[in-house]
Amino acid sequence: MENVVKKYEGTYEEFHDRLGSELQKEAESFVRIGYLLKVARDSDILAVSGYKSVTEFAAAEYKLTKDVVSRYMAINDRYSEGGYSDVLQEQYRVYGYTKLAEMLTLPQEIADAVPPEATRAEIQDLKREIREEEQVSPMEVMMEQRADDTDMPLLYRMLKEYYHGKPAEYERVHEAVYLWEMQADGDVRALESATQDILAPSGNIVMMSRVPGIGRVMLVVRDSGLPELREIRSGEVKKETWQSVWEAFRTLVSGSRESVEDAWELLYGEPYPMAAAVREERESGKGKVIRTSSASAGSAPKAPDRSVTASGKTPKKAVKGKQAVPESDTNPGKNARKPEKNVIEQAESVQKAMESDQEEEEPEWESQVLEAERLAHVVLDALSGKKFMSARRAARALIEKIAEICNGIADEDIEGQMRIEDLDCMREASE
Repeated sequence: MENVVKKYEGTYEEFHDRLGSELQKEAESFVRIGYLLKVARDSDILAVSGYKSVTEFAAAEYKLTKDVVSRYMAINDRYSEGGYSDVLQEQYRVYGYTKLAEMLTLPQEIADAVPPEATRAEIQDLKREIREEEQVSPMEVMMEQRADDTDMPLLYRMLKEYYHGKPAEYERVHEAVYLWEMQADGDVRALESATQDILAPSGNIVMMSRVPGIGRVMLVVRDSGLPELREIRSGEVKKETWQSVWEAFRTLVSGSRESVEDAWELLYGEPYPMAAAVREERESGKGKVIRTSSASAGSAPKAPDRSVTASGKTPKKAVKGKQAVPESDTNPGKNARKPEKNVIEQAESVQKAMESDQEEEEPEWESQVLEAERLAHVVLDALSGKKFMSARRAARALIEKIAEICNGIADEDIEGQMRIEDLDCMREASE
């Protein structure tokens, strides 16, 4: 059947604003629910209802479990203006409820570093890294075998550990450094601009790796500002410069100008990974704004198994599912009524979000299309404001996102779709 493209009655700007408004309403709705539950908890509004607590009221009237009620109120605590209102803070209006719920268990300073364009799966990866670091004791960190580069800047050591798990990204850095050195001809500003393109082409990035003897270290770039280096265990933050990042890049690839294989072997003391593995990593890493390194020489030691009971037996895992509400907790008051269907469905969606920490998000190319449209809008805005470097970075990110979409729907027979080869040619032309 031939695909028919319907004409949209309106402008792209109107469509963009309308969709963004609906996504914002989702998050605002949960903040307002949390606020009303807190009002029920802290005021005398339930006095005439016959319910003894907000949890009893929410369970009987709306089938909200105690955990869900707590989650609603915690969302309001963190994301509402002043921590006690029905208004979502402006800085969080670009995320949507699903991402905010995932970010809730992250430390505030780390959650604030998450870029709006990060996916839910990327936020889950970041949470997993933080949890793993929390399971390693300070004594275990002190006893870790350290590399022979402890006298080098922490930024260099962090990037070295990161690229050890990402050979395709290391190859890209190796190529870009020598290419830009030839083009820039000593122009410091050009080299700094090149460094931004290499590290954070879309303007926002979070990178994390584990440095032996220190723990996990996070490198953050927000809105094309200066990079920040944050030690997860100590919370210490250091402002870096693009010049320092460039020097770290140059040192990482200094082993050989002609051969990335030789440069890698001199840096890590091991052969360069097989080409097939590099290609696989290159495809899987496209478009990510939160990047975490895979297991390498700097991986954290395994934390001891703390899931054994006093009897020496491993406890059975709890079975996931809807949480039943005990009859004693649902004794309806004289004003009790049947719960509204839409509220029940909303509560169930919260329950599922709470249980999703260990579940992988299924890829949805529809959401990637929305992200591509957002990037296209960024390109147009940057061009209209004569911000050509920003336009260039966003355009590169847009091409990568479109390629990612095409990879995701490669098996679908959709007439009129570009081939991946066409997108590769476009990307090479832009570079």
